[in-house]
Amino acid sequence: MTRFDELAWRRIHEPTPHPSDDKGLEQSGRPKNYEEVTQLMEQGGDWELVIADFLHEFNFLRTADFFEKEPGKWFSCEMRAWFAGMTEYLCHCFELPVPEWIEKPEYFLPEPWQKSQDDTGEPEFRRRNIGYNPRYLTRL
Repeated sequence: MTRFDELAWRRIHEPTPHPSDDKGLEQSGRPKNYEEVTQLMEQGGDWELVIADFLHEFNFLRTADFFEKEPGKWFSCEMRAWFAGMTEYLCHCFELPVPEWIEKPEYFLPEPWQKSQDDTGEPEFRRRNIGYNPRYLTRL
């Protein structure tokens, strides 16, 4: 972990405003769960914008209900495994309960996917055969 990563995570773990029900597409315009992420993608949403909005909303409120619903079948098996890794990783980072659905066999890949040079080998992704650097989940 670099000095930048340490500073970013320290900032992320600072107290946040009180979570409210004013979240999601209808209230904030940003997805509040994987069901809304799927809905936006099915409507032709841009992946980078949709996932960034989801992560911004989550990092602002940091509540477990963001992960109650599973990602839709619209996504590939690789992406669904990535969602499970992201869910597990963020739940561990913010001491939230990890949903049971992430342990279903469909969220594990038989062969490596997306191995990259900056892969940090985080166990939440590695056990799913996904090479990923969770730095990309950081929102300040």
